[in-house]
Amino acid sequence: MTRAAFEQLLERYSQGTCTSDEARRVETWFAQLASGSVQELDEAEREAIQARMLAHIRRRTESTTPVVPLRRLWQTRPFGWVAAFLLLGLSGLWLYLSQSGPDAAPGDAPLLSAQQNPPAVHRAQSNPRTVSLSDGSRVVLQPGSVLYISARFGRERREVELQGNAFFDIVRVPDRPFLVYCGPTITQVLGTRFWIRSQGKETPVEVAVRSGRVTVFENAKETSGVRSTPAYPKRNGVVLTPNQKVVFYPQQRQLVTGLVARPQLIIPPQQIPAFTFDATPLPEVFRTLEKGYGVEFMLAEEKLESCSFSGDLTGLSLEEKLKLICESVNAAYEVRGTHILVFGRGCR
Repeated sequence: MTRAAFEQLLERYSQGTCTSDEARRVETWFAQLASGSVQELDEAEREAIQARMLAHIRRRTESTTPVVPLRRLWQTRPFGWVAAFLLLGLSGLWLYLSQSGPDAAPGDAPLLSAQQNPPAVHRAQSNPRTVSLSDGSRVVLQPGSVLYISARFGRERREVELQGNAFFDIVRVPDRPFLVYCGPTITQVLGTRFWIRSQGKETPVEVAVRSGRVTVFENAKETSGVRSTPAYPKRNGVVLTPNQKVVFYPQQRQLVTGLVARPQLIIPPQQIPAFTFDATPLPEVFRTLEKGYGVEFMLAEEKLESCSFSGDLTGLSLEEKLKLICESVNAAYEVRGTHILVFGRGCR
């Protein structure tokens, strides 16, 4: 619930025009405030609110109306509720409703390590540590890294926070997205395998995808205070596929995409194409590589399209394959973002 929507709700409540469900939400919060069960306010804030309430009541009643005892104000409707709201201001109630209502979005909340409901904490000391999650997912923490698991993990969404480096192997659950908060970034997936690497809050964050699709976007609450969530994508964001990566630079608030250092084959072993070529046209050779690695190749010169390649590239890395192909046709290559550009004089 946005702050504007919340103000409209309280206006309807004070006028008696809200629905029974809306009235119940407002009254539940005030009842919890009276009983001391609202956790967003500490004792000092609660005492300050009560002092403001008494002062406000005296100002409004000292001329003609007897002062009503404080406890009776909490029990009187609608005057008690509205008066209490006027004294409390918007912050406490709006925070409660925005976090508990159905309109709450993951990016609205602070990082898990800063929330009042304590998350489960897992640390890797001098050796990697594998953390098994309740949904069957697996996280391999690297030495010195920390993983926080939300106390509400799996109820509506699966939320964790990472400090450091970890490999994620996430089970697909279509109606419960998996979100990783890491410094100034949020990574959202359904089911996939990927790396996240970060050395600290103000340092770059890298997300590299092994399989599946991953959405990475700026956690604007951490960088600028502007709301940014999967439901409200107002900030920078990219979608990554296998063998792609992105690095977020918090100082510049910039996402830079590219390819991972050593792209891996992304298809099942039984579907891996034969990397043996015999006078095969160069465009067909690169289509075979695209099928195996999910990487797009571009020929910078039209004359390269008439070249052909012969050779057995089975068992070689993508880098080794490209080196042999380019040497045979007087070409070179370079990575441009998430593409590979091949250029040169060609075979003629």
